[in-house]
Amino acid sequence: MLDEHILQLDENLTPESARVILALKADTELQARVDDFADRHTEGLLTPEETAEYGRFVKYSTRVAILKCRARLLLKGQNAGE
Repeated sequence: MLDEHILQLDENLTPESARVILALKADTELQARVDDFADRHTEGLLTPEETAEYGRFVKYSTRVAILKCRARLLLKGQNAGE
């Protein structure tokens, strides 16, 4: 479901949506959970369920990072054309 929303955002990127995307960030609770998973993943201490959850975090954060890159390029191109 989230994949579909990300794809729609990517296909319909506007300057306004680009600014919203660039403002996205994980809340402190989620970031703490991801940081904990990252540390324990490095040490090989995650359960199979935690490994799967951590994998989803990595997958979505990668997609958001790509989307943010595209948003920056869109805004840069818009500013260059002004």
